[in-house]
Amino acid sequence: MKLIHANIYGFGKWEDFQIDFSSSSLTVISGENETGKSTIRQFILFMLFGMPPKKREFFRPKKGGTIGGRLTVWTPDKGEWTIERVHDRRNGEAIINFPDGSSQGEGFLKGQLKGMTTSTYQSIFSYSSLDLRSLYMAKEEDIGNVLLAVGLTGSDKVRAIEKKLDTEASSYFKPQGKNPVINKQLKQLQELDSKFKTIQEEEETYLDRKEKEETLTMEIRDIQQSIQEIKKKRVAVDKHIQALPLLHHSNLVQNKLKQYHNDLMHFPTNGIERYHKWKQQLIPLQSEYNVLQDNAATYKKRMETLRSLLMDEETVKRVNDCLKGKEGYEQARQSFASLKKEIQEIELEIQYDLDQMQIGLSIDDLSHLSLPFDLEDKWHQLKTQMDEITAEKNLVDQEYNELVDEKRQQLEDKEQLEKQMTDAAVYQQAKEKLVTDEQRKANQAVLQFQNFQKTHWSEMENKRKQQSKFLFGTFFVLTIVSVVSAVMWNQPAFYIGASIFAIIGGISTYFFKRSIQAVRAIFNDFSNNPLQQQQHLDSQELERTKDIVATFERQQERVEKLQDRINQLSIAMSKLEERRAFYIQKETKLTNRIQQQIQVLPFLDKINVHAWPKVFHYVRNCMQKNKTILQKKEKQMELKQHIGAFEQSLARLLQDLGKTYKFPEESIQQIEQMEASHRNNQSLFEQNERLYQECTQNMRKLIQRMKPYTDEIGVLLIAAGVKTEEAYLKMGKEQDERKQLQNKKEELFNQLHAILSEQELSILLSDEKQEKTETELQMEIEAYDNEIADHETDLDRKRQQLAEYKSVLKRMENENYSTIRHHFHQEKEKLNNQVKKWAVIQAAKELLHETKVAFQNKHVPMVFERTSHYFSVLTSEAYKEVYPPSKDEPIIVESKSGLRFTVDELSQGTADQLYVSLRIGFSEAMSQTHSLPFLIDDAFVHFDDKRGERMFYLLKEMSKRQQVIYFTCSQHEVLSQESGKVHLLR
Repeated sequence: MKLIHANIYGFGKWEDFQIDFSSSSLTVISGENETGKSTIRQFILFMLFGMPPKKREFFRPKKGGTIGGRLTVWTPDKGEWTIERVHDRRNGEAIINFPDGSSQGEGFLKGQLKGMTTSTYQSIFSYSSLDLRSLYMAKEEDIGNVLLAVGLTGSDKVRAIEKKLDTEASSYFKPQGKNPVINKQLKQLQELDSKFKTIQEEEETYLDRKEKEETLTMEIRDIQQSIQEIKKKRVAVDKHIQALPLLHHSNLVQNKLKQYHNDLMHFPTNGIERYHKWKQQLIPLQSEYNVLQDNAATYKKRMETLRSLLMDEETVKRVNDCLKGKEGYEQARQSFASLKKEIQEIELEIQYDLDQMQIGLSIDDLSHLSLPFDLEDKWHQLKTQMDEITAEKNLVDQEYNELVDEKRQQLEDKEQLEKQMTDAAVYQQAKEKLVTDEQRKANQAVLQFQNFQKTHWSEMENKRKQQSKFLFGTFFVLTIVSVVSAVMWNQPAFYIGASIFAIIGGISTYFFKRSIQAVRAIFNDFSNNPLQQQQHLDSQELERTKDIVATFERQQERVEKLQDRINQLSIAMSKLEERRAFYIQKETKLTNRIQQQIQVLPFLDKINVHAWPKVFHYVRNCMQKNKTILQKKEKQMELKQHIGAFEQSLARLLQDLGKTYKFPEESIQQIEQMEASHRNNQSLFEQNERLYQECTQNMRKLIQRMKPYTDEIGVLLIAAGVKTEEAYLKMGKEQDERKQLQNKKEELFNQLHAILSEQELSILLSDEKQEKTETELQMEIEAYDNEIADHETDLDRKRQQLAEYKSVLKRMENENYSTIRHHFHQEKEKLNNQVKKWAVIQAAKELLHETKVAFQNKHVPMVFERTSHYFSVLTSEAYKEVYPPSKDEPIIVESKSGLRFTVDELSQGTADQLYVSLRIGFSEAMSQTHSLPFLIDDAFVHFDDKRGERMFYLLKEMSKRQQVIYFTCSQHEVLSQESGKVHLLR
């Protein structure tokens, strides 16, 4: 798997951030501390393996926003596809998007990772400088567990089974435990043995206890029967006490009922309710009718008074017409005064603007002045062109002066550099020496290659001879067998086969010999044409020669660059002179156009051209204001005529009404008062007229509504046999009282029946039973309660004794000797089964441990073989071997001289190199199964420059087989590495 591109929506300090990994297999991400390098590493882990919700919340952007992003990857089987995770979507699960528009879920990603988890990935393919410290404490079991985790599919289940076996073994037995199953079973067996001995002693007293149990049972039954009979007597007395008040009340009600006559039987059913019902509905209607009658008389009297105060219709029309024109008259007067004031203000503004401009114009001149519509654009063009010409001339002059200064400086630098240059003859001699040395190195490389090829072809020649002999012998045997078979069975096909085998064997042997002779001829040509051995330069002389050549070439290059720049400056100066002449010519034409404008408008002569556009606006504004003054004066004349006409019509109206005309305002006020008085009287008249009509109509309706109620009340009086409503109400009251007494009587008998039965009630109603008082009955109840209490005390005591005897007898019956003995053997057998299960679990644990050890012994040597190789490369072969940790010993390294050291005896940098080698060894061992990117977070901070160079060389070699992403805060590491994509974080 290779990472192609990362797009971070929001993660820690990063928002809308993108990184490209596609340009190289080795990517370096550089930045100072706190720039977010480790956050990018965590983002990659989040995209690949996910993250718990609480941990995701830790990486929420400080400014808020979405936690998540997209990671584009490439795999050999699926090509390029994209992983997308968002914190609050699908609980952070991944969505896999393919270029064809299809998508997959989290299961597809886990399948591509082949069961790899976050912890396993970090232990193999990702580490930082903090992880290096764990090397000092690495034991044999730690190395083995890591190998098991990454090398065996389902290793997490193996660890889970191992943990489960430990838990189950502990649940069965612990030497000092109480809760395990076997410990509990042992304790239970001890208790059974003690119980068995106790039961043997109690078995002899069984018959006596059984006889005593039967006696107590009969005594308890007799006591219970006595208690029931006493309780029945007590309940009867208690009911008698409860019924005494009800009986007294019942007699009183019966006596009252005898006082009423039988005439009340003719009174209508529900007569009082029906009477009050109709009366309640009739009273509001009668009251409303009386009120309406009074109101109608009042409204009629008001109407007659108001009719005498109203004006005739013609006078009302003239008054309304006059008042309608009042608003227009007042608006006209206000507008006339406002126009007069506005004209004065505009004239003052025009005069102020003309005084401010000081261009010699007056208000009268504005009426005769004309400004064409395109004049403003012309003046703007003149101003703009003048500004542009002036600016361009100044710019040309400035550039020309700068070029003159720069050309003078370049000439001085060139002259000084030519004086310092190395002699050309010395340079040529050094150049020839370097060429000769390069030819010597090439010849030496060719010679080494020839020797290697010669040795290789010698081995190939021996192999080819052996193959030729084996092939010839095989076909020879096949030919002999075919001939013998042909002779024995007389089959021509065997002769043909023998011929084919002989031909093929001969041709193969011939071509094998020809190829060997051709190869030998080539090497003979190498031997006949040996390369000449040439004398080579020593390192100091070689460096000195290279320095001479490089210095001369740098100086020569600088002289050529200076001369090129001088030529460019000369050309640029010539172009600037031509531009300056062009701008002078444009300036002359512009001056002629300005003079033409002054001839048309002489007041422009005293104004700078730059101010012309501004003056244009001032003058045009003044002309517009002057035009506004003329328009307002015309409007003033129209308003004056309208005002005069209204005042004349107002004077005539007042004269006809017998009023004196004074000022317009007072006259209008008089007419308004007259009109308001008339309108108010008219409104009151109409209102009273409407109310009078409503009253008369409502009175007729009320008469119709009251008639049914008066008829119903008359029917009730006839039915009761009375003539007045007062007599009817008195008879209704007596009827209600009798009915209430009858209901009370029935209620009392119902209550007595609820307490007593028919037989008990008949007994209580007799004279004999009624002679007892409540006090005497209470004394009987107390006597019964005391007797019941005595019996219940005796009953509880005997029940307690019976329960004790039954408990002992039940235990003796259920737990005899044979039962306890049988139970004891059952529990003992159960203990044996539990011990067997515990033994099986222990055996499984040992077998699983042996399997893990065998797996580790198979893979650990391969990992440490690769670790030894990489450690030797990083330390320039200062150490030749790395030994894996044993049970009691940590990792051991062996130096070139044969001395052995533990990890804590190495320097910080060397120990870090060892850990890096071990991690790369793990990665390479697992790369065939899990080809994932290798993440390194600032793991080389303790490396010196040489170690760093060797480490980068190793990473570049590693990146040819596996993608590597390196996070660092060292600018030196970024500058020293020669290849790979670099991202600088700020």
